[in-house]
Amino acid sequence: MATERGDEFERATWQVMVAATVAGDKAARIWYATLRDDRLGVTARFKEFALLTYINAWNLFPAGDEAEIVGNAWEQVGIEISQ
Repeated sequence: MATERGDEFERATWQVMVAATVAGDKAARIWYATLRDDRLGVTARFKEFALLTYINAWNLFPAGDEAEIVGNAWEQVGIEISQ
């Protein structure tokens, strides 16, 4: 049985990875880099995770629009990140 918070996270994950229009390979690289990021603590909240996905998108693709796309996707599910 999924929790409301788990459903929220799944919806946010799906939104960021699919609806953000970042190519699948790039989204996977951003997600993987975030999951491996030493700054991601075991008690991280959605907002902290969102910020790290934005930071990792920027670090991986500094010349592209990927960080903006990721940030917009998080906003669409109600999670504002500070840049």
